[in-house]
Amino acid sequence: MHVMSRIKGQEDLVRKVTEKYNNLSGTFNERSRRLWAGNESLSIGYAGIEIVSLATGLSRSTIIKGMKEITDKRELKDRIRDHGGGRKKEVDRDPGIREELIKLVESSTRGDPQSSLLWESKSLRKLSVELREKGYDVSHVLVEKLLHDME
Repeated sequence: MHVMSRIKGQEDLVRKVTEKYNNLSGTFNERSRRLWAGNESLSIGYAGIEIVSLATGLSRSTIIKGMKEITDKRELKDRIRDHGGGRKKEVDRDPGIREELIKLVESSTRGDPQSSLLWESKSLRKLSVELREKGYDVSHVLVEKLLHDME
């Protein structure tokens, strides 16, 4: 059945849900938004997922996940995201970045190799540009962190 046919005649309800969502949306974090949407969908009943999705712009999968968290009666954890959620670090996604940085640094290191006093002749920004040219998604801040970790 087509989504619009399930919510036909529910325009007022969509507007009410939109208004409630807009009143609270500035206070939500990822988890509370998901739980609110799931709860709202459960309270609507038939076509609740479609109505909440249409009213809020949230994906059906987000709303369904919120509904599951509520109906499973699982312990509502303090965590906003599941363990392991979020963006993965560039270094973890592409471990070759360290080796490439070492090659760049070794070619431009100055000073007596026997001495503990060595310096890099390229700036962090220059190194990050060279790494980006080789296909790595890095910033000068990440280059600084990697160099610091290499010490």
